[in-house]
Amino acid sequence: VSGFGAMGVVPTRPQVAIREGVDLMRGLWAGKAVELDGHVISFHGRLDFKAQYPAVPVWIAGRGPAVLRLAGEVADGVLIGGLASQPGLSYAHARIDEGIAKSGRRNPPVRGLWLHTAVAADAQAARAAVRNIVVGVLVSSKAVIVELGLPIPHQLVAALDGVSYG
Repeated sequence: VSGFGAMGVVPTRPQVAIREGVDLMRGLWAGKAVELDGHVISFHGRLDFKAQYPAVPVWIAGRGPAVLRLAGEVADGVLIGGLASQPGLSYAHARIDEGIAKSGRRNPPVRGLWLHTAVAADAQAARAAVRNIVVGVLVSSKAVIVELGLPIPHQLVAALDGVSYG
């Protein structure tokens, strides 16, 4: 779901698309015929070969509340996206835990963290290398940043308005 905007695909209801995709993949890997007329995904069929691994671990990456809750419900692993501060990690873990509680599952997902980094001898070159990614994270995470109570300079908010990130 992530990155679709850059390809011209409108990312509608990512948590719905992810849930439907996970259900579809798990059914196919288990050798089942899948009949899915979802809100985002439509599929009717089965694999014409036996999946080598019928239980492939599914990891979901995200930082928004709905995707993190969904990951807690259905994923084998969760990659928490860029919320590396203590308040950010507490926020992410709480959303994942909500999903676990909703599902009643006994085996919670493994948790990891992804961070955007660049290493270069020149600090300016390193910053330039991740600048567009950081802007994308800010654009796609405005609601989470506000919910965490992190201060965002008014000039930055104004500059980000109207910027899209796929």
